[in-house]
Amino acid sequence: MVTTKLIRGINSKALHNLAGTRQTRFIALGNFDGLHRGHRQLLKSLKEYTSSFSNAICSVVSFYPHPALVLGKTKLRRPLTTLRQRLDVLAELGFDELIMLRFSSAFSQLSAAHFIDQLLIDRLHVHTLCVGPDATIGKGREADVEGIRRLLEAQQAHLLIVPHLTIQEKKIGTRAIRDYIQNGAITLANEALGVPYSLYGRVVRGDGRGKRISIPTANLASKQSLPKYGVYVGLVHLGSECHRALINIGERPTFKGQGARVEAHLYDYQGADFYQQRISIDLLERVRDEQRFAAISELVSQIKRDIEWARSYFN
Repeated sequence: MVTTKLIRGINSKALHNLAGTRQTRFIALGNFDGLHRGHRQLLKSLKEYTSSFSNAICSVVSFYPHPALVLGKTKLRRPLTTLRQRLDVLAELGFDELIMLRFSSAFSQLSAAHFIDQLLIDRLHVHTLCVGPDATIGKGREADVEGIRRLLEAQQAHLLIVPHLTIQEKKIGTRAIRDYIQNGAITLANEALGVPYSLYGRVVRGDGRGKRISIPTANLASKQSLPKYGVYVGLVHLGSECHRALINIGERPTFKGQGARVEAHLYDYQGADFYQQRISIDLLERVRDEQRFAAISELVSQIKRDIEWARSYFN
């Protein structure tokens, strides 16, 4: 189990408590939104590096909200992965804790030396810091990896740099994956992620129209970044069960809907209603754009064709 610590300020009580434990940490530093193949390589490399040390504490140190939001470099955006999803992956990789540092305007003014000496060394007792080759820290991104290395070595700590992974000579990164998802290129996103893009959340009440046309759907309340509106084929994970599904993401133009919804039709499911349960939906392939039909009967006919497309995809 991965423990989660939310640190609201560099002088917070929670951070003082961490300092009091005197545990030596091996830290991966970054935001890790998406936990794509490059992220996983970095985390696995750190975990392998610690195998020769006894009682090593493997930690991820990240930030909330995203620094780019605080610094006004991007508009408000939904994450690719929820906190729960990140914790599941970190547990799978054998990490011990996730430390979330609250990023603020004041935090952004810290020098690289202050961040390393007073936070990583004095409070978190870092032995080795693990980053990618383009990592920077400190006000104005003042320290690159060589600057970080010098500051750490001055405190008898170490730096581990893990190279980027690439696809067709292009760096695998969260920004590119976000673009793939928002453009509906879900197969490219999944290739970069190394796993299917998965939406996670609780099943909520919908309008009940699906049942009335004999195509019931599970309506997912998700706070994640949604792909381009349309119909997708995927898998719904319900507890230990996995079911094939057709997923519509969009505003339901045939019914003049407002606001995006995620609706999954488990076309072979015969079980009980799972309203209010938490599920995850893996998006595997894009079927078509969302479209408006002149009559509900036309919509039903198209959905039946989509279901046959989904059956052929899995077969």
